[in-house]
Formats: sequence, C-alpha cells, structure tokens
Amino acid sequence: LLAQHITYKWVLDNILPVGARLLFHGAQGLGKSLTALELAIAVLQEGQFFGEWQAHRRGGVLYVQADLPMILHRDRMDRLVKRWPWVRQLPLYHYCPDFFDIMDLAHDDELTGRLQDTDPCFVIWDVLRAIEHLEEKEHVPGLVYGQMHAIFPHAAHLIIHHDRKVTRDYQEGWLDHREAFSGMKGWIN
Repeated sequence: LLAQHITYKWVLDNILPVGARLLFHGAQGLGKSLTALELAIAVLQEGQFFGEWQAHRRGGVLYVQADLPMILHRDRMDRLVKRWPWVRQLPLYHYCPDFFDIMDLAHDDELTGRLQDTDPCFVIWDVLRAIEHLEEKEHVPGLVYGQMHAIFPHAAHLIIHHDRKVTRDYQEGWLDHREAFSGMKGWIN
C-alpha cells in the first residue's frame, strides 16, 4: 500500500476526499448544523475551514434538512444571509422534506433527478436518524451510507447525527420511546 501512488480529489484537504463521509455527532444544541453551514460556505468560496483546512469546490452544496421544520431552517438561513449577504449568490441548495426516507429515494426518479441536477460536490445530511426508518440493526449504517453514495457518487458527504436519548427532553419523559435510540456506535463505526 505504501508503495502505491494514490491521488485524491479533496473537498476539504486531508480530511474529506470526494466520495467519503464525515460524521458530526453530539448532543442537540451544540452547533453541529451551524458548523456544517460554515463548512458549506468554505467549500463554496474555496476558503479555509476554521482557518486551517483548505476547501475545494467542484460543484454546488446540497443541504438536506430532515430534522428541523422548514420554518426553523429558513430562520437559520435568514440569519446567515444577514451576516453574509453574498451567500445568496452561491450554489447552496436546500431540500427540506416533511417526511424523508433515503431508502425510498432511489424509487423516486423525478425527485432524485432534481436533487442530482444541483450537481453537488458536497451533501450535508441533517439529521441521519430522520432520513431512514429501518429497524435499528448493525447493518443499517452501511445500507444508508451506500445509498448516499449511490445517489451522489461524486460528492463528499457530511452526516449530522445526535443521540437523542441523552437530552433533557427524553430524560424528563417528553419524547416517546422511538426517540430513545442509541445508534452512536453503529454510525461512528
């Protein structure tokens, strides 16, 4: 392996090559989504992420928001555009479905085609648990990651994921049992 000459096309130097996946994992409210937007802006401007890692743009950025309601995501974007008005001119696309299952997306050629037409070099999936509705088993992450790659084979992928069972809402009984998942080990592995 060390003798082989291997070249990569990087979206984020030495961290995220084209075709690879990066996972942001943590409790709700830590800033994962805002950090992802900062990374999207760095990619679209071919700037540096955290002043350290050079980003490269080879197409647009697609932000799949499958966790927050569209109104909250829109509010987040409005605040971003007030800070940086020039963001409106960048090829940053948003898909905010009310219900989304990535495993069914391959069967919807029209929707898949429209999303692929954005020609993303970088796809942000926010939040992983909300985009698949499979019974939790160890092979599920592999199926989901494979589907992401099949739909956008020439893009790098960022998956934003949180483990809801550690939140105060769950501990105080506000969330139902379906929110009590603990998929962290499988997704990170």
